[in-house]
Amino acid sequence: MEGRILLGGDFWWLPQGEDDPLANLALFEPEGTPNSARALRTDGPVLALALQADGKPLVGGAFSELGDEERWCLGRLGNPTAAVQALSFNAGTRTATWARSGSAPEVWRATLELSTDGMRYMPLGEGSRTAEGWAWHGLVLPPGRDLWLRARGPYATGMGNGSASLGEAKAQIHLAWDPVLVHIPLAGR
Repeated sequence: MEGRILLGGDFWWLPQGEDDPLANLALFEPEGTPNSARALRTDGPVLALALQADGKPLVGGAFSELGDEERWCLGRLGNPTAAVQALSFNAGTRTATWARSGSAPEVWRATLELSTDGMRYMPLGEGSRTAEGWAWHGLVLPPGRDLWLRARGPYATGMGNGSASLGEAKAQIHLAWDPVLVHIPLAGR
């Protein structure tokens, strides 16, 4: 939605002062002005909103129409703005970054996990917020093998933020052996 706000509920009055019995779903532009798109109308209350990982909103509620199409209690809206995210690791700075933009849902915290087999993950810690997304600094990862990183973060959805979804990104990396670590003498030999 790229800065837009999608508001759902059980209301009849639109912010521009119009009465509309199908105004249970409203879209606002980033500067706060309402967008009066006909495709957003429902014939009953909207009780749940969720944003999929691809940036497309899901709408749930007690309705049988969404826009001009028959949709019973659940519908998916299109979104012209793609959700963009990338998880990467810089071995030189030992920093992992989870860059998120476009219509990707905004997570309120982020964690990073490590796996050596791509299936079982162990926690590495909480991320720090950056302008592009999230970062983890000073990571010491085992060299000489394939590794998988997984960043995850929750975002609130639903009536009264009563439910949450989880966004995630994965990256496979391979760190070369560090010659300094290979030639450390063992004590007592």
